[in-house]
Parts: sequence; structure tokens; C-alpha cells
Amino acid sequence: MAHLKNLLRLPLAAVGGIVLGNLFALPFGFIIDWLFHAHTGGEWALTLPNFLYGSIIAILSGFFAGLLHPRRWLLTPIVMQFMPLTLVILYALAINRQFSPSGQQVVDMLRAWTWLGLLPAILGAYCSTLASKKAGSTAGVLAYVFGGVAVHGIVLLQMGGAFFHIFTVVVAYQASGAFAAVVTLFLPVISELYWAIRLWGTTAWLEGLFIVLFLSIVSIAILSLMSMGIGAWLTKVSERQEAESIAGGTKKGTGTFS
Repeated sequence: MAHLKNLLRLPLAAVGGIVLGNLFALPFGFIIDWLFHAHTGGEWALTLPNFLYGSIIAILSGFFAGLLHPRRWLLTPIVMQFMPLTLVILYALAINRQFSPSGQQVVDMLRAWTWLGLLPAILGAYCSTLASKKAGSTAGVLAYVFGGVAVHGIVLLQMGGAFFHIFTVVVAYQASGAFAAVVTLFLPVISELYWAIRLWGTTAWLEGLFIVLFLSIVSIAILSLMSMGIGAWLTKVSERQEAESIAGGTKKGTGTFS
């Protein structure tokens, strides 16, 4: 049973790293989209915005994967990077059929991004080992990471929320005039949701910036709430592990001197 658990831990850590890395990279994607006036992801063309976004995803994914399986911190990000490509190849072998030209193009692009993200993923995993050594346990590092994300996210929402609401008033004035701006001023949150729906898909610079900021704030809010709950749980786990470690050391010391 223990052997099976250790065997499954590697792919589970790889999957967990992929999920958490992509989730925490979302705000960076929105910012890169706005800075470069591009749409990251999608077909994942080999462009500078996609390279920056892909590198951030790889670093964060490698960091979380390394934390989830610290004993195999070097192997885990490698497995994580090659897992999607391997699954696609296994699927092709299972159906015993060649890819269509468009499908082959996807495979070639996936192969390129697999290799491009390999070193950033290993770097992220290595950083996780340094953090684990400093904190003393994986649970302690994860609790610190999620707790830090929650605290900084809440502070950012508090500081940026007022600015964003004022910006929403400006956007409302530009879009529909003074009356819309006054109504927007006295209806925070509701007005942001309204203007986000109304201006979705716009190509104008000001309205496009509003959509990017809105999506970034929503992502930060979701990440902060999730991180708050996960961080609280991991803190309890870390404290329990520390207590068990101290208790084990006490028993061992008692047995030695008795």
C-alpha cells in the first residue's frame, strides 16, 4: 500500500502543480495581455507575450509540484512538463491513427512549449526546495505561500478597489455621459459588473483596460478567498506535524535517558 502511494504521488504532484500554476498565473496573463495588446494562450503561437506567460506558468507549476513531492523535486517538474505531450502521443497510439494537419500542428506546438517550459519549471521546483528547507516542512511552506497570497491579495483589493471604482466612473462617463457616471459612483460592485458585461469584447483602449483590470481583480479576489481557506487548513496541518515531531523527540529522549 505504501509502495502504491509513493508511486501515485509523482503524477498527482505533477497534476497538482499544473492546476495550481495555471490558476495563480491568471492575473499575470491579464496584465501581459494589456501591456502587449495581445491575447495570451489560445493557440499558443510562439510570441513574446506567450513566452512570458508560459514561463510564469512553468515556474509556478514547478514550484507547487516541487512542494507536493519534495523528495523528487527534480524529477517531478520533468514529469509535469512532458505529461500532456505523452498523453497526446499515447492517445494517438491507442486510436492507431495519424493526426490531421491541424492536429499535427497542435502536437508540434505542444512539443515546443514542453521544452521551452522545462528549465523554468525546474527552477521553480528548486526554489520550492529552498523554501521547504527554510520553513522545515512542505505544509509550512504551502501555508506561508497561501497565507501570503491571501493577505497581499486582500490588501491589493482594498487599495485598488477604490481606484478601480473611480476608474469605472470615468469609463461610465465616457460611455454614457454624466448621469451614468453619477449612478455608477453610488453603486459600487454592481456598477462594475454592469459595465463589464456591457463593454465585454470592446476594442477601444480605455474600455479594454477596464475589462483587463476587472478580470484581474476578480481573479485576485477568487485566489485570495481560496488561499485564505487553504492557508488556514495547512497551518493546522503544519502545527500538528510540528507537535507530533516534538512529541516523538520527547519520547525518544525519554527512552534514551531512562
